[in-house]
Amino acid sequence: MATEIEITKLMKVMRAMYANSHFQDWEAPRKGYCMMLADIPYEILEAAVKQCVSQSEFFPSIAALRKAAAEIQIGAKDYPPAAEAWGQFVKLAQYYGHDHKPLTFDNPILEKAINALGWYDLCISENQVADRARFIEVYNQYLERDLREAVTLPEVRAVEQAVIAQISVLAKKLAAGNGRN
Repeated sequence: MATEIEITKLMKVMRAMYANSHFQDWEAPRKGYCMMLADIPYEILEAAVKQCVSQSEFFPSIAALRKAAAEIQIGAKDYPPAAEAWGQFVKLAQYYGHDHKPLTFDNPILEKAINALGWYDLCISENQVADRARFIEVYNQYLERDLREAVTLPEVRAVEQAVIAQISVLAKKLAAGNGRN
């Protein structure tokens, strides 16, 4: 994980590159960036800074840096577009047939989309146009979800998990209560 010293160093580099972005008060933004980026490994954060600086005319926001870091971490740019992933599925289906789903996939998003829609169902379907559209939608949703999860701060993720656990307990209590009536 990036240290305060490393994040400060990266901010100084960005500050030098954006002459028009000199903060009136340097300390407050520096602390904010350090707090909000500390969970990202330094090498990833450094690459994210380079990515943002190369694409933006303005000093990168925390959100822009976290998004760039998340894309680097999950390899979002390495995943093919959804339509190309559909083509990969079609080739796999032709090779393996409807009864023999491959054991492994090079693309975890492709695997999630196939699992969600069902290998067998996709293979035997007679409406490939509708299946392609559904596949593209599901594939993009999984890709967006993985990116969203990668951007989420660990503290926020911990609160989300606690809330989900509380909801699960309440749901079990409600189910148990309904069973008695």
